[in-house]
Amino acid sequence: MNISFRKSKLRLFVISMLLCVTFITDNFFSSEFAFVLFSVIILSLVMFNGFKVRLNPQLVVIFATFFCLGIIIGIIEFDLKRSVKDIWYFGRPILYFLGGALVFRIYGNSLPVLKLFLFIAIISAAEYLIPVVISFDDFLNLGPDDFRDKYGKGSALFTFGIAFCFYYYDKGVLGKKTLFLFILIFGFSLFLIQSRLSILMLLFFLLAKVRSKLYHNLIFVLLFSIIILFSIPKSTVEPVFSERQNFVSKTFSSLNELRPQKYIFDRDIHTNWRGHETYVAMTQFYSNSLFFKMVGGGFGSTVYIDFEKRGGAGDLSETRLSQLDWLHNGYVTILLKTGLLGFIAYIVLCFKILARCRQYQLDGALSSTCLCFLYYFIVSTFLIGGLFAKSGTMILLFTFGFIFENLKWMINEDFTRTSKR
Repeated sequence: MNISFRKSKLRLFVISMLLCVTFITDNFFSSEFAFVLFSVIILSLVMFNGFKVRLNPQLVVIFATFFCLGIIIGIIEFDLKRSVKDIWYFGRPILYFLGGALVFRIYGNSLPVLKLFLFIAIISAAEYLIPVVISFDDFLNLGPDDFRDKYGKGSALFTFGIAFCFYYYDKGVLGKKTLFLFILIFGFSLFLIQSRLSILMLLFFLLAKVRSKLYHNLIFVLLFSIIILFSIPKSTVEPVFSERQNFVSKTFSSLNELRPQKYIFDRDIHTNWRGHETYVAMTQFYSNSLFFKMVGGGFGSTVYIDFEKRGGAGDLSETRLSQLDWLHNGYVTILLKTGLLGFIAYIVLCFKILARCRQYQLDGALSSTCLCFLYYFIVSTFLIGGLFAKSGTMILLFTFGFIFENLKWMINEDFTRTSKR
C-alpha cells in the first residue's frame, strides 16, 4: 500500500489547532459538540484531500451486518430515539479510530500528534492539580471515595502521559528536562487520584515493552478469561461488605465490587454496584430466546432494574433507577445489544490488532504504544465502560488509530523494500 503524504506547514498548523480545540472541548466541555467538530474535520479532510479509505472487506461486512441488525431490531423493539443514541455510542469509537488513521496520511509521522497528546494531558493534569493543591488538607482528611467525588476522578491521560514520556524520552518529542517535569506532574496527579485502574495500567504499560509474541498472546487470553469469569453470575447468595476507608482497603475490595451475584443488603448493592448491575444484566440475557442470545436485543435495548441508587459514594441523594442503557462492564453491554456473535467479533478484532502490533519489531516505541492503547481499552471496557465512556476517549482513540496506521505503513514499507531486494 503506497501512501502519498500531503504535507504543508500551514495545513499541518491549521489541522493541529482544530484538533487541539476539539480534544479540549471533549475533555473539558461537551463531548457531543466535540463529536460534531471532529466529524466536520474528518469529512472535510476526506473531501478536499481525496483520500481513498481502504478497509478490510471482511471486517466491513461483519460490522455492517451487526449495525444493520442492531438498528432493525432496535427500531422494531424500541423507539427510534433510544436506537439512535446507541448508534452514536457504538459509532463514535469507530469514527475516532478511523479519523486518526486518516489524519496520519497528512502528518506522515507520529511526533506532532504525540506532542499534541502530551499538551492536552498536561493541561488536564494542571486543571486537576490546581484546586487540589489549594485545599491539600482534603487529601489527608477525606476518604478515597469522598475525595474523588469532590475533585473528580482524574484522567487516563495521566497514565498515558507517563508511558509516552518514557517511551519517547530520546525520540525528540520534547526536551528531556521538559519530559522529566511532565513525568513528575503526571506522577503526582496519579498519586492524588488513587485510581486502581491507573496503577494497573502502569504495570501493563511496562509489560508492553516485552517483545515476545507468545507472552502477549498469553496476556491476551488471560485478560479475556478473567473478563468472562467475572461476567458470569454466581448462583450462591452471600452477604458482602467492602471496606473503603482508605486506598489499600479499597484496592482489596475490588474483587468484591466486580462479583456478579444477587446481593442481600442495600449497602452491598451500593458498594458493589458493578457486580450488581452485571448480575441483573446477565440474568436478563439468560432469559432471552436463542435468537436474541446470538444477535442481541439491538440498539436501544436496556437492562431493567428497580433500585434507589445513590449518586456516588459520598453523595447521599438517591435516584430511582428503572432501567440502564449502559453498564460499567462494556462487554456485557456488547453482549446484550449485539449478542454472542458481536461479542466474539469484538474479541477477534482485538486479537487482529494485537497481531499487527507484534508484527513490527524494529520500532519498539510505536509497537509498545499501540499495545498500551489496546490493553487499556480491553481492561477499561470491562471496568468503566472504556470504549463507550461518555467523554475523554476521543484523543485516546484518535491517537490509537493514528499510531496504528503509522505502524501499518512501516510494515508495508518494510515489506516493499524486502521484496525489491
